[in-house]
Amino acid sequence: MIRRPRLRTILIIVNVAILIVPVLGIASLRIYETELVRRTEAKSIAQAAFIKAEAERELREVLHAYGYDAPPDTLGHPGQVQWPRQAGEYLRPIEPTLSSSQGPILDQEERPVPPIGAADPLLTEVGERLEPTLIEAQRITLSGMSIVDADGNVVASTSSSHRGMALHHRVEFQDALEDGAVARVLRRRGGAPENWTLKSVSRETDVRVFVVLPLEFEGRIVGAVGVWRTPQSLPKTLYENRNVFILLTLLMVLAGLAMAALTSFYIGRPIQRLIAQTERVARDESDGTRPIDNPGTYEVQALSESIADMATALQERADYIQTFARSVSHEFKTPLTSIRGAAELLQDHIDDMSADERDEFLHNLDADARRLEHLVQRMLELARADLVSPTDETVDPVALASELANSLSRGDFEVLVDAPDSLCLAITEDALRDALTNLVVNARQHGGDRALIEITVDPDLGQATICVTDDGPGISEGNLKKIFDDFFTTARTDGGTGLGLSITRALVEAHGGTIEHVPTDTGARFCLTLPVADAK
Repeated sequence: MIRRPRLRTILIIVNVAILIVPVLGIASLRIYETELVRRTEAKSIAQAAFIKAEAERELREVLHAYGYDAPPDTLGHPGQVQWPRQAGEYLRPIEPTLSSSQGPILDQEERPVPPIGAADPLLTEVGERLEPTLIEAQRITLSGMSIVDADGNVVASTSSSHRGMALHHRVEFQDALEDGAVARVLRRRGGAPENWTLKSVSRETDVRVFVVLPLEFEGRIVGAVGVWRTPQSLPKTLYENRNVFILLTLLMVLAGLAMAALTSFYIGRPIQRLIAQTERVARDESDGTRPIDNPGTYEVQALSESIADMATALQERADYIQTFARSVSHEFKTPLTSIRGAAELLQDHIDDMSADERDEFLHNLDADARRLEHLVQRMLELARADLVSPTDETVDPVALASELANSLSRGDFEVLVDAPDSLCLAITEDALRDALTNLVVNARQHGGDRALIEITVDPDLGQATICVTDDGPGISEGNLKKIFDDFFTTARTDGGTGLGLSITRALVEAHGGTIEHVPTDTGARFCLTLPVADAK
């Protein structure tokens, strides 16, 4: 049997996919935005590192030009750069770590302030040498750059508003100058142009990356290099990489179509087939009793099989009712015809009849009426037997069999019991009483002088077998196939209705048991198999 997915599994997959697609899209954009920030940070670190190296080289030349063999005590203060990572003796990699999604993002940068004192003359000369290079580099990189001395006084800058001012009040410069730390921060960006287009070279984002590297010279912190740059905006990046993002969008659309196809294949089309199957059942077509092909999910398959089983049961019930109606009509026809004929004779010739003839006709009318009454009673018993459902009631079959033996035995017919001391079966007392009574009465009606009720128990299977055996002529080969058919009997003249075995089978099967005819050398033998109460 093919193992099919459950409907809830399909729904979970579809709903999770519908949830994941936009989440992945948003997450991808956030990751890409962070990547843009870190890419800008990496470029700023590279520029600051180059300017740092050039500034330290220029400072060495300036000191040599002024005849210094070592930096004077007035140059900066003792300290070393606190590199984030040091690999070996020479390698000091600085990895980008800033993220616009994780923060923190500081306020917009403060304006430069007037210096407290004069800038260091040695660093001032270094700045004068490098400032033209910084300005020329800005034209290509669009980065802002400044060099400050140990007190935070600007000695070189790409911004005219910074020259002759101080930046010691900004936290990134404080960390670099006081602690020798490599400072990297994100600040909110203001002053964005109002008229912006996708093709604009202006990076239209709301944050700006600041990187500050300390200037170290022979164990002294003599200043710092600051580089700031605005990351490229996400809309502009998406526009520049529009082919890639169009492809990703198409993939998302295809994923949505795949989800729709999955839902249609596993839910939509199977439900349409179910509707068609129920319509075939309503039209009483033969293929309505066959489950649908490709049900998709376990639940639809189970529902289709249930509908097919229901259609089969309804068809069988309809056939049974039709057959039963024909049998009832046949059984009622004979006594009704006899009653009608007797009534017509009495009506036409009652004055010409003798008293004995009238008594004979009245006796026949009474006998036929009693037969009709008996048939109706047995049919009601069969109907009740078909509606019996299992209960928690139990019965001791040994005591019941002994009671029936005493009540059904008479001068020309004897009922014997061969059973254990006690037993408990999962069947109601009334049902077992009716079943055994039917079997014993059948034995008597079919010419038996004795009926033996034998009860045996199979503890391994948790069931008991009750067999009723008579010493009558038995059942012929031709009748064996019809003994459980409604209204079939060979003892009609003795009051048989042909419903006794049908009633017995219905009662036993309703309680999870079975009944079968077991061949014997003489007589007839019927065995009931029922579950033991303790093992049910």
